[in-house]
Amino acid sequence: MQCNRDYNCDPCCLDLTTGPFFIDTAIFKNETGSLIVSIQNETNVEQCIDLKVVQYTFAGNRSCITKQIRIPDGMTNNFEVPINLMGMMGNQLAVQYFNIRPGVYCYTALRTEAAGSGFVEVTPIASCTFSHEKLIKLVTDQLC
Repeated sequence: MQCNRDYNCDPCCLDLTTGPFFIDTAIFKNETGSLIVSIQNETNVEQCIDLKVVQYTFAGNRSCITKQIRIPDGMTNNFEVPINLMGMMGNQLAVQYFNIRPGVYCYTALRTEAAGSGFVEVTPIASCTFSHEKLIKLVTDQLC
């Protein structure tokens, strides 16, 4: 399976996003935390998902982290994205998922634990948590 942004996808395929959301900085410990992303593949074939995390500042700057994820059939892939808020209060994030087919489910949450702390203890921030049904169809990709 070739994985890229120029795929010829079936009409059921979607690009989804959280849309930009403010980082709830009052809850972070030591001004660091992480974004956790979980993608569950309930289909009977491997899925290839392109993911983009966009971080914005009040000054209008933005940076992106992109990742290509292969998820075997019937499996879930969980990973962390570090978020550093030192001196950047008021930042916004947006998470974009590309090539989502029926049977693939996405979950995104900002949490108080730093990246690298694993998934044994997870304290999600409710105002920054997006289950699959809260994601919206992406109309325009965010340039970085």
